[in-house]
Amino acid sequence: MVFLLPALMVSSSRACTVFYIYKDGRVLAASNEDWKDPNTRMWFYPASQDKHGWVKFGFSGGFPQAGMNDCGMLWDATAGPYQAMPFSEETRILFDGALMQMVMEECADITDVQDVFSQYYCQDQYRGQYLVGGPEGYSLIVDGDMLIQNDHSFQALTNFHQSNPELGGYPCWRYEKAVEMLNACDSVTEYCMGTVLAATHQNGAYPTQYSLIFDPQQVKVCLFYYHNYDEYLLIDLKHELSKDTLSYSIPPLFSRIKMIGPENGAEVGSDSVVLKWRGLPGSSYDLILSDGKDFQLHKAITAETRFQDPVSAAVYLIALLLPGVFFIRRRKLSFILQLLISAMILVACNKSEDDVPAADPTVLMSEVVYGLEANKAYYWEINATAQDSKGFSTRSITYSFICK
Repeated sequence: MVFLLPALMVSSSRACTVFYIYKDGRVLAASNEDWKDPNTRMWFYPASQDKHGWVKFGFSGGFPQAGMNDCGMLWDATAGPYQAMPFSEETRILFDGALMQMVMEECADITDVQDVFSQYYCQDQYRGQYLVGGPEGYSLIVDGDMLIQNDHSFQALTNFHQSNPELGGYPCWRYEKAVEMLNACDSVTEYCMGTVLAATHQNGAYPTQYSLIFDPQQVKVCLFYYHNYDEYLLIDLKHELSKDTLSYSIPPLFSRIKMIGPENGAEVGSDSVVLKWRGLPGSSYDLILSDGKDFQLHKAITAETRFQDPVSAAVYLIALLLPGVFFIRRRKLSFILQLLISAMILVACNKSEDDVPAADPTVLMSEVVYGLEANKAYYWEINATAQDSKGFSTRSITYSFICK
């Protein structure tokens, strides 16, 4: 969470979760950023002279809360109870500014990070901690005077000081849940990271505003908005850092996709299926359907697009007459038409299946797909471009079904 704001106090509702895992040569890290400020942003700073390029995530105030540089060095932070740092005060230099910005700009590996913290400390460390890691499988937690090395396959960080848990915030259910799930992780995958994020996210007055999955080996980041783990924005950091210094508001980049059905792994009893999801009416959507997990487009099939009866489905009908791999483009509906269709959906849909709170701005969307083969598994995803996308597009998680 944002631990660099005035009068911050640790409580069960004001909490963040950060973790890093290395196994069988694969490295990933992830975090939930929990706070009351919905004005989340990201900033891209290209490399300059002797400084590494990096991405910064945070809030409207602009102080760095998390990030990764072009070498794959990453970090995120959590709040903790106040703790004294007599060793740092006696032997290290008090850094005036954002110390993690120095780390991002100057450090290429974990040894460089250790060198920085052997020389400097900052005011934020009295009430905050950092988890820092890199692509080689090494991570550490900066906890006051202490640098806690990763002596297992993973490290997890919440809102108590692991060097002094008696100061408060421990035991922590989020920490225990993350450790339990990471111990049970057979392989390091984005799916595994996402399940831990989903299990440890927060609601209430201090909800999870955004979540991150860092891939330091590929130098990429998956960004999720407002604890919705059905939709993510994949950031190719090296590509983004080839542009100018840029800043983006996070919420407008997302289409609020929620996968509806068929349920993941469900059996479909015919040669056709109705695929449903929710999303913002101003976005445009691509439906991708494949008979292989890898979604390799060996053949793209374009079918005629026409309106369905708006009362029964309220969206376009796409008929795909050949098996294999399908790519469907949903054209933008006008805002007025979307509102009309949304109203029809609320009247026509089964209440237990499709009703959502009145405050939900999304609408139900669907596609009917024909020409499916019996005894075959199919996989589908949604790609979305928000109305104010700034050149980004988001993607849903993958759902599957079996045509019996």
